[in-house]
Amino acid sequence: MASSPFSRICLSLSGGGFRSAAFSLGNLSYLHQLQYRGDALLQQVVTITTASGGTFPGLRYALDQYEDKPFEETFRTTLAWLKNTNVFDVALSHVRTPAFWDQNPGKRRSLINAAAILYQETLFDNRRLSVFYDKSAQDLPPLKTFIGTSTEFKEGLNFRLAWTRVAGQSLTFGNRRWDLNYPETPYSDAKGISIDALREIRLGDVAAASSAFPGAFEPISFPDDFCPEDSKCLAPLIDEERRNKIEELQRKRSELRAAEKADERDIRDINNQINDLRDICNPATALMDGGILDNQGLGAAFHAEKFLGDGEPFHSLFFVADNASYFVDDFEFETLRKEFGLGARGLLRLLQTIGISVLTLGVVLMALSYVYLGLVTLVIGGLTGGGIYWLNRRITRLSRSALSSQNMRRYWNHLVRLPLPLLVRFLKERGRSFYLMVEQVFLKQIRGFYQERLFNDERFRHRRFISHLYLFLRPKEDDINRSEYRRILKNAKTHRELEAGLPLDKVYDTVTEAYTMPLTLWFTQEEQNRQLPEKLIATGQLTACAMLLNHLIILGLDPEGEEDHRPFATYEEEEKQALRNTFAQLRGDWAKFKENPMWLVNNLS
Repeated sequence: MASSPFSRICLSLSGGGFRSAAFSLGNLSYLHQLQYRGDALLQQVVTITTASGGTFPGLRYALDQYEDKPFEETFRTTLAWLKNTNVFDVALSHVRTPAFWDQNPGKRRSLINAAAILYQETLFDNRRLSVFYDKSAQDLPPLKTFIGTSTEFKEGLNFRLAWTRVAGQSLTFGNRRWDLNYPETPYSDAKGISIDALREIRLGDVAAASSAFPGAFEPISFPDDFCPEDSKCLAPLIDEERRNKIEELQRKRSELRAAEKADERDIRDINNQINDLRDICNPATALMDGGILDNQGLGAAFHAEKFLGDGEPFHSLFFVADNASYFVDDFEFETLRKEFGLGARGLLRLLQTIGISVLTLGVVLMALSYVYLGLVTLVIGGLTGGGIYWLNRRITRLSRSALSSQNMRRYWNHLVRLPLPLLVRFLKERGRSFYLMVEQVFLKQIRGFYQERLFNDERFRHRRFISHLYLFLRPKEDDINRSEYRRILKNAKTHRELEAGLPLDKVYDTVTEAYTMPLTLWFTQEEQNRQLPEKLIATGQLTACAMLLNHLIILGLDPEGEEDHRPFATYEEEEKQALRNTFAQLRGDWAKFKENPMWLVNNLS
């Protein structure tokens, strides 16, 4: 057991857009507020892991620590950026502006690269990873390790955007395909990345790779999109000539496979050529949101624990700020009163028939000497009928070229003949179920997997807790026994501490409203008028306070004076007194949160 529960803290900031970013900033700011041994408890955080939206405040805090800036500046800068930045609005504006890409020639013209440039210029002050390597060993802050999570779309593996300044230790940047630490072996095809190459990576690209949510963004390419114009070490990892040859061979292989009588020997020969080229060519790796595989940053935390501790316990506490929940929205089935009618193909034919009828009417009118009216009718009918005919032929050609197999063409013919109301219902239900699967069902399964590992592994006992965004949602029917905090925090002494004094109504109101914030990359004016950014931060602060209070009670620090045999009893008397002082502040701060949940946000703002 560590000599202190707070000697080395690993802080994990979860994904979830700007909602997560604000909630994470709240947890960070309460750790700054809470005192331990005469300093902010935040100074005991030695490792930060982040996913998606949590990367924005986490990486900004790391940058400011290495540039010797006070936390108050970090707080104000990050909050102002969250409130004043609409990522999609700015990124879309950049994508449609050719001159913008003339100024950024090293980047592909894409939404994710536009977002990366926005992050780099407006949040990270055009800094690169070199800022973390340039600091002299004697001037290092307490924070010495950072891991931003991403997901690579080649083998479905975690891709860790990591650095560490722990003496004598190193961490994997990337994964077994791109690996800083491990040279190529018969068991790994990892491409080595030097420290000098890492120094060139822009912080905006790190944030973009960690927060590129599928559907909203396309993947960002490593190392291509990470390579600055002045690159000397990343650039040699890109081999355009060989990559183009690989793409050409891949297209040829696809054409052969689509052929009805494909020769397997030809395909095998192409596969061999591709593999030979890949042996001497670093592949471009598609990176997307780290929350796909590790939305709480816990996988990265386990990775840091393993490598930094050389198999022994390294961190005294795993503090997880979790924006997500176990709730899954009900699937809503579409109601359809009318399931008959024209299909898409039938509708096109009907419109074409109408166009021909109008054309015929024009001829009749001209024959009856209504020349001007007949001419106008002819033009309208010709354009309508001709346009619909062209569109019908175009769709037919496209479907034949895009749908290579006979089965797919047969399925397409069925679909275009379905009644339009029924087809719309099919599309809506499939889109809604796909969204629920990706955004909720799948992510919550992965979340549960990492949580089970954290709470079922005895090695983490007394070294873990999760600060849940939903902990203080207003309970159903205002029944305190149905509250989330009572379900999660089962200790009766904790209940008495949290419920003593003023009622929890103001806490419930703040958290319940903050929870309504959707997972977007902007705060609308209406959301800002409701103070949702500030309320999310306050939710993070008060939840962190409650969880730390509960953690000390679980460790054996008994507010009722009956300290027992649990870890607290094993600490030195000096440490016990330091923890009692911290506990006293937690009690006082919790009373303030019940009176005014926004008090700390107001103080920092």
